[in-house]
Amino acid sequence: RDATLTYVQAYQEARESGQAPRAIVALTDERGRVPLVDLSGEPAAWTPCVDLRGRFDNLWKRPPLTTREDLLTFCGQKHGATGIKTLRKAAEATRDGSASPLESRLFPLLTLPPHQGGEGWPAPLLNHRIMLPDALARATGQQSCTADLLFAEARGIIEVQSRRYHSDALGFNRRNGRNAALEALGYRITEITYDQMRDLEVFDMRIEAIAHLFGLPLKSRTAAFLRHRDELHEGLFS
Repeated sequence: RDATLTYVQAYQEARESGQAPRAIVALTDERGRVPLVDLSGEPAAWTPCVDLRGRFDNLWKRPPLTTREDLLTFCGQKHGATGIKTLRKAAEATRDGSASPLESRLFPLLTLPPHQGGEGWPAPLLNHRIMLPDALARATGQQSCTADLLFAEARGIIEVQSRRYHSDALGFNRRNGRNAALEALGYRITEITYDQMRDLEVFDMRIEAIAHLFGLPLKSRTAAFLRHRDELHEGLFS
């Protein structure tokens, strides 16, 4: 840990001098691809995450180790191996681009079929780069914005705010009108927090509100659905 903190300090000093590697700003680009390079075309580097007070807590942003397609290909090559059915089931329930453990927890709650405890919504794009038109880019000082969970057809964006980390740690929404730019493009934006996801009763209220905002169907709260949903939630948050 001492070595890690030394590296973080060195990274912060390099960033202040303008010599630090550029951080990954999106994990799926405007074409839906998972890039392994940063915006300058250089290999994407590991960069430490800091919380709202500038403290490092052992969480990093880094290029993906693999992809959903590669995992499914591997499963196909290992037919009959111990645990391969479980791995395939998990891989089928994922998508490329998650940038945090909390996003990875929210995704199945929204997208798994109801008999597995999910709402059955179409899979959103994760950490997707949205390019801004020239006028909005000039107004915000940014060429693009990154959406945590983008429901493209519904033009809805969910921003996932963890306990200590979130995508707006630099105050971009407040300083540069990021949300205003996205709303000008016709996107509807909402957020969900760790505490709202952890409390199942509060989570139900948030999902109902999000479904209404995005025009997405809300699964009927039958006894069978709630049993499956409670089991899924317990597995993700216990």
